[in-house]
Amino acid sequence: MTDQEMLEAIKALLYPINNKLDNIDLQFKSIDAKIAAMDAKIAAMDAKISTMDSRISTLDLRLSNLEHQMKKGFRKNDQDIETLVKVLELKEILPKAQ
Repeated sequence: MTDQEMLEAIKALLYPINNKLDNIDLQFKSIDAKIAAMDAKIAAMDAKISTMDSRISTLDLRLSNLEHQMKKGFRKNDQDIETLVKVLELKEILPKAQ
């Protein structure tokens, strides 16, 4: 068997292997494309989560502010009621508390 015949025989043996490797390469490219698409979806989800987190933080701040304003309002109402009671007691419209 000559060198050329040997090379042709090796080529013939390697041809199915090359085809299988090409198929595997195509499958990897398909998987890579799917992974890239999933990465894009994950990035979009991260952006949405970040937006939601920001909104939740804003709502938390607004709620804290509302709580503070309510407490402040209740304190003012309590002071106003105390003042009104004192004035009514001084004018003897309301009996003095014992």
